Amino acid sequence: MLTFDKIRDFERAEKGSRKLQKMPDDIAVHMRDYIKRKQKITEKTSNDILEMENIMATIKRFFELRESKLMTAVSDTVRTGIPPENMTKDEETIFYGLVNTVKTYR
Repeated sequence: MLTFDKIRDFERAEKGSRKLQKMPDDIAVHMRDYIKRKQKITEKTSNDILEMENIMATIKRFFELRESKLMTAVSDTVRTGIPPENMTKDEETIFYGLVNTVKTYR
């Protein structure tokens, strides 16, 4: 089961490397489920609200880091023909769609 500590570990790994880090293919599903579980807490304290804000910010940073790396990789792949490693299935779909689009208009 996904925890906030694990999400932070994922984010730190992405932040600490120029390359995409290996992630489970269903990482987005797990993060969405984690958020839903946290949102189901009915009696929220100020600490719960702050924790939720931190969770959302961390997840956003994580996906923005991966997005940035993918966009850079699109440009690199169009020039070299070498795709990056460690993309999830969803990222691969987006990535190859972007690569093909850029190649079409290049």
